[in-house]
Amino acid sequence: MDFTPKQIEDMVAHLKQGQVIAAPAEGVFGLCADPFNHTALQELLSIKDRNPGKGFVVLIENVGHLSSLTETLAKHHWDAIDKYWPGPITLLLPARADMPSLLTGGGDKIAVRLPEAPHVLEYLKAWGGAVGVDLGKFEWPKASGDSSRAAR
Repeated sequence: MDFTPKQIEDMVAHLKQGQVIAAPAEGVFGLCADPFNHTALQELLSIKDRNPGKGFVVLIENVGHLSSLTETLAKHHWDAIDKYWPGPITLLLPARADMPSLLTGGGDKIAVRLPEAPHVLEYLKAWGGAVGVDLGKFEWPKASGDSSRAAR
């Protein structure tokens, strides 16, 4: 998948305005927002009817972006990064204390992925930072048997 310069420009403009965009990831389309914009994350939660305690996956263009998201990483974190990135694996890493709770789900970890797909790296590079994304296509029905949310 290739983007025109105008499409990339529009994606970045919408993110800068705090809007949620749909963008291809590594196999599905995801809804993306500026991970440091509270209003944008709230909008993403609203669109997806998502539990704020789940947090989001953050896509990064390169490992240099980790310092804005994570505490100092231990050797085992770097070993996992070297083994799995770039690629479709999301790593749960120690979040910086100042990370938005909507991004982390209120926990002390942050879900981060360095994708391999060139089209994803293209819009991440143009954005110049990390992008918060909801890649889930559905939520499992509640134990009560309520399946009305299963296909959202």
